[in-house]
This record gives sequence, C-alpha cells and structure tokens, in this order.
Amino acid sequence: MILYVCALYCEAKPYILKYDMKRVADFRHYQLFEGDDVRLLLTGVGAFSAACALTEALSTYHDIDFVANVGSAGAVGDYSGLYRIDAIRGDAGDVFPDVYVSKLRSASLKTVAKQSLSGEDGLVDMEALGIYMAGKHFLRSSDMVFVKFVSDNVADDVKPDAKEIERLSGLYLEDVIREVIDSRAYVDAVGSADRQALEVFDKLKNCAQGLTLNHPLSQSMERELMAVLRGIACTGRAEDAVSVMDEYAALPAVGTKNADRKNYAHFLDSLKKLAYAGDEKGAINEAHAGAFTRIYVEKGVEDIELTRKITEKLKNSRVVGITNYKEVFNRSGQNYRAQKTSPSLILAKKPAAEEGGYMYRGAPVCQDFGNANFYYVSMIKNCVFDCEYCYLAGMYPGANIVAFVNVNDYFDAIAGELLEKELYLCVSFDTDMLALESILGYGKMWCEFATCHPNCKVEIRTKSNAAAFLKSMEGENIPDNVILAWTLSPTRVIDRYEHHTASLEARLAAMRRAHELGFKIRACFDPAMYMEGFEGIYEELMSRVFEAVKPEWLEDASIGAFRMGRDYLKNARQNRGMCAPLLKPYELKDGVYSYPEEVIHFMTDVLRRELTKYIDEGKIFSWEE
Repeated sequence: MILYVCALYCEAKPYILKYDMKRVADFRHYQLFEGDDVRLLLTGVGAFSAACALTEALSTYHDIDFVANVGSAGAVGDYSGLYRIDAIRGDAGDVFPDVYVSKLRSASLKTVAKQSLSGEDGLVDMEALGIYMAGKHFLRSSDMVFVKFVSDNVADDVKPDAKEIERLSGLYLEDVIREVIDSRAYVDAVGSADRQALEVFDKLKNCAQGLTLNHPLSQSMERELMAVLRGIACTGRAEDAVSVMDEYAALPAVGTKNADRKNYAHFLDSLKKLAYAGDEKGAINEAHAGAFTRIYVEKGVEDIELTRKITEKLKNSRVVGITNYKEVFNRSGQNYRAQKTSPSLILAKKPAAEEGGYMYRGAPVCQDFGNANFYYVSMIKNCVFDCEYCYLAGMYPGANIVAFVNVNDYFDAIAGELLEKELYLCVSFDTDMLALESILGYGKMWCEFATCHPNCKVEIRTKSNAAAFLKSMEGENIPDNVILAWTLSPTRVIDRYEHHTASLEARLAAMRRAHELGFKIRACFDPAMYMEGFEGIYEELMSRVFEAVKPEWLEDASIGAFRMGRDYLKNARQNRGMCAPLLKPYELKDGVYSYPEEVIHFMTDVLRRELTKYIDEGKIFSWEE
C-alpha cells in the first residue's frame, strides 16, 4: 500500500478529497487518513516530527510498502514547478534517493530547521531528510519517492498562505500521483520474475509437506530439501519435481535408519538432477530505463580533465555533487535488481591507502595462466552488463558503477612496482572495461601504458563487441604485451543469463578484428554452465568458435565450471532474489561453491576434449587444476 506523507493539511487536502479519505481516530500523535488502497500521513512541520510520525505509521501498518513524500518547498535560485528529488542534504549529512524512471525534472533539496537561504541553488524544506532517515529502517531506497512543488522563493519577503499552497497542491496533484504510481510500478516490474518463482516455490513447499507422513524430516534435512526446491522453482521442472516427491511419499517407511537414509539420499539426488539440468528461462528484468541518467561526481574530481570529458559525453545526464562515492555506492537498503536496470555512474578518486592500494593479488578462483606475479586492478567497480551468475552481485550492495578518474595515480604506482618485478595484470576484473570504452577510454590508456612498460603483461577481458575500443586502436601501435580475452558462451547461456552482452557472433567478429589489428587474443570458456545436453551444446560452441577464429590466432584458452566464493554467493542470492543460476544446490569446498565434483570433472573433460580438436593441450588452462 502507498503512504503519502505531507507536513501541512493544506498540502494534503487535495489527496484526501481525491481518494475520499477518512481520518483514523485511534492514531494518537499524528493525523492519519485512509482511503481505498492508499493512506496519507500528516506529520506536522520539522524533520523530527516527520521522522517520529513515519516511524509510528510504519510500525503500526505493516502493509505499507511504498512511501511518497509530497508537498511544497521553497526555492533558492531559478526554480519553479514540480520536481523529483534525487539528493537530500542536511547538517547531519546527505542522502540520495534512487530515481529509476521519471517524467519530471530533478533537483536537490536541503532540509533545514528554519526555512532560510541555504547557500546553494536548489529546493528547501523542513521534513524530507527526517522522512528518508526514518523510512530507510523499514524500506529500501527504491520504495521511497520525494516529489516537491515550488511554492515560493526563499529570498522573497512574501510567503504563500495556506490557500495558495492548497491551490498549487491541487494543480500538480495528477502529475504527482502519476509519478508515484509509475515509480512503484517500475520497482514491481523488476521483481515480477521473483514473484512468479516464489509462487512455484510455495506450491512445491506444500507438496513437500506430504512427505512427513511416512518419512519424517529432521531440521537439517528440511533445510536441504527447501534449498533444492528453490532451485527447481526457477526452472521449468516443477511438475517433474512433484512427481518425484509423490513417488517418495508413497514409499512405505522401511523402519531401519540406514535404509531410510539411503532412500532419502536417492530421492534428494533425483531432485538435484532436476535443479542442475532444469530448463531455466532466466529472470531478466522487465523494466529498463536506460543507463546513466545520473552522474554522481565526488568532491575533488570535478576539475580533472577526464571528469570533464566524461560529463561532456554524457551531457544529457544530470550531474549530482557528492562528498564521497561511498555515500551512494555503499549505502544500505539498496535495490540491486532495480538499480541494475538503470544504474548511475559515479566518478571518484581512489585513495592509495584504500583497500590495499591500486592493485591486488589475484583471487584463488581466478586463473593466472602460469604467471607468478598475478594481480588485478580495479579502476571500475561494477559492470554495465547484467549476467545472472556474476559474483559482483554478491561483492557490492548495489548495481551503480564507480569509475576512478585519477588514472595517473594508478599508472604511477604500478610503474613503481615494475621497477622491481614483472607483473601480470587483469584490468577488467570487477567490470567489463571495454563495454564502457566509448565513455571512459580506459582500454586505450592501458595499451599506451603497456607500450611504455614491456615487463607488464595486461589482460583485458570482455563480453562486448569492443567496437569503440577497436576503432580507437586503428592505426595505433599495438602492444605485444596486451591480451584481449573474450568470454565465449553458448547462445543458450547468453540469451538466458548474460543480459545486454554482445551476441556470440559479435564477440567472434570482434576477435577477428582484434587479430587483424595485431592483438594477442584469448578464448575463455569459463565459467561454463551445466545444463541438459551440456556435451552437445559445448561441442557446437567449439565448432562455431573455430569456424570464425583460426586456432593459430589464439594465445591460449581457459576452461572452468561456474564457481563462486561462499560469502559472495550468499550475498548474491539476497541481492538477485529468485535467480536460477544462483539457486542451484551447489557444494562447498575450500570456501568455494560449485557443482558436485563428478559434474565438474565431466564438464572439464568435455571442454578439454572438444578444445584439443583445435588447439594443443599445452595452450589450455583449467581452473580445476
């Protein structure tokens, strides 16, 4: 249910009349009005009163899932009309409500104790920050909307009376309601795949209750069973799972512990096979508003030349100033799925002391291709693509993208390391760098750096067509120590899981073009995803790849099954919801979740066998080894 929140009765009156709301008499401290499927909270003036009122309302009415703070605001500067608020500033700090889709202009707003000149252009009110701070303890940022109309200019001596504010509230009423409903519908659309899968899971869960008549389940057995059923709920194999459960439920109790356990193990294995090999459709988000409608610029990088170039390229995006990128990137209560459909770009400076410096030791789950000094460099956090199995969903709390624009600091620090040792650097590790080349240009910068430092081997990995990058390198010196690596997946995997990435044909065409320019290229059949018909699917993939790419062009190739660290998988499941690739009943080994060992061995054997038809085995690197 939507809860509209206003400070003054004159702001609220048009909504009360529109929805034929009645005042709830038993709401003691603040006025609450109810209509059909909507409520309105009248808080009184001030951030403290607003926070207390909203806290009481959300604590009392648990069916409220969306809050809209609407009403009047003063203006500092040349502002008039209606605005969607995307930054709320105050003495206690700044917050940044998410705006995924909007037909309104955006503005910053400052919440003050007394309406006065705030010292910077924008809107001014006395409640919004309190509403946001209280609301975030109950809701995600995506479940709160702030829409304000300008009632007066703070610098003017003449202030509007209650009658004028009521008139303006009524004037903008329909536009405000449309904005609120559209915003809520957008967030709901993003979660539609979750709802469908959860409905299936509920049915499977009800079927599982019938097992306990003849086969009582311990708490650990029940948890294990529910985990497998969640995976099946994201596939097209629910009916098959019901049949397996019915057959098991019909078995008479054997009476001996070992025999019962054996029957249960066989039953669970049958369900796991359905979960692993199910016909997943992929939980692609239905809503898509486009990328980078907002650019957050950290204080201190506004005047960096690269920042100016990026904002000029994205001149139709709204620029919002922030103190530190973590205010937006690391905040709690983010809606990962909604952000993924319409991420914002954050331009920031990476301090040398933060998180260990400018380069990091390669993770154990990543391949070093026989290089001793294997590091990765993170100039970009997060990825513009939307691969359902990606570990980044478990690494970061949201889906916004950070680009560190102090690139010279990176290059200077790494050049210092190269005075002492050779380095192998993966520079597109926590992102797809080449997918952002037309905006950032980092790929070409790394080629220029590698040209000047022959003892630094650089790998740039991508799922893009690399069009902007390859075009920028035409006629340029191609460094021998840069390897362009493409993740090559079957079309079935690309269509189901790797949303917004380049097609297989486009990736292969890019590899051909890269070879023509003189780049070393690498083929990565990693991570491989297990599914029904795996052997035939990947046999066809290899055939298609080597029809387009001559084997002798490849520097080497990598193979490996899907895997993810324990904590990342836990967080990714929470962020992505009912996502098929993440909900398989994986097995944990040495802190890493992957398929059962026999499945991994089978996958690796198939990949190696098919690859050795085209390239020497010495050129094949496997994570399993």
